[in-house]
Amino acid sequence: MQVIRGYGTLSTGVRILPVALSLGAFSVLGANLAARAGTRVIVGAGLTLLAGSFLWIAQDSATVPYWVIVIQMLLMG
Repeated sequence: MQVIRGYGTLSTGVRILPVALSLGAFSVLGANLAARAGTRVIVGAGLTLLAGSFLWIAQDSATVPYWVIVIQMLLMG
């Protein structure tokens, strides 16, 4: 975000918060779900979502709206 969009350091850090917050929230949720559904199912689903988010991000242009980036970060988390 700093290089492509020209945001400052603090501004970029604030804009990356959705991925950090989703990682924190989904790590707790994932641990609870792993106890119910099993570790393989949860890890497999997580890796599938991560791969899907990387595929989606790889197809973006530099002008994609920030709200789309937020959804991608949440999916990545």
